[in-house]
Amino acid sequence: MKKKDLIRIAYEKIMLAIGVMIANLVMNETMTVCIVNTVLVVGITLIFDIIQLRNKTQ
Repeated sequence: MKKKDLIRIAYEKIMLAIGVMIANLVMNETMTVCIVNTVLVVGITLIFDIIQLRNKTQ
């Protein structure tokens, strides 16, 4: 994995986290639900991205 790929993934996940938090706050969720939901979504997509990047580089 190259540093450029990791920076790209980190940037995408930060943007995804901001989007998920805004969507949850617009739907009037509590802050706890918002944070838990954001961590779950970003964590799951991060795992899939790292697995996909590993398979691509092998």
